[in-house]
Amino acid sequence: MNKKIILIRHAKPIIDYYSKCNFRQCRKIIFDYNSSPNLSFDIDESTMNFLTSLNGTVFSSDMTRTKLTASFLFKEKNLKVDKVFREFDLDVLNIPLVKMRFNNWLAVSRIFWFCNLIKNTRMPKDEIKRAAEATSILINHQKQEDNVILVGHGMINHYISKNLKKDGWKLHKKIGKGYLGIKIYEK
Repeated sequence: MNKKIILIRHAKPIIDYYSKCNFRQCRKIIFDYNSSPNLSFDIDESTMNFLTSLNGTVFSSDMTRTKLTASFLFKEKNLKVDKVFREFDLDVLNIPLVKMRFNNWLAVSRIFWFCNLIKNTRMPKDEIKRAAEATSILINHQKQEDNVILVGHGMINHYISKNLKKDGWKLHKKIGKGYLGIKIYEK
């Protein structure tokens, strides 16, 4: 049996994604997104059975949504919480008088952030470096166990995936996408 590293994105926080808001209101929504204990677990029974059957250590970031997701999916498993697995730091672009939906604010802000035009957060190169550190932790821990599981976030999971592929890991299976999306890597 091949050893696996399994990446799972957290469950969807229940917040207002659809109302238009200005940048100040969007910052409040980000706060709610980061701290909300209310999550939507839209996962089918066969996927849930697969996840609960896994053995191995479960890693999570220290953010509320990932810890709650990990606890829900892997109730009695060994959970290791580490801030290295946090989502990339992102602030909202300060554009007065503009109103957009939450996801539009995030998309626009992320583009500006990747261009190094938002300076009040960690720089993209620093966050990508942190994702490499997180990948190393998973790979090193995986040498001791059959499965290593990360309940993480969209951007950091994306860069961990890229790092795993560079290290020779193959994407064995992908289940869903977005919230609660799962990627299973084998080597």
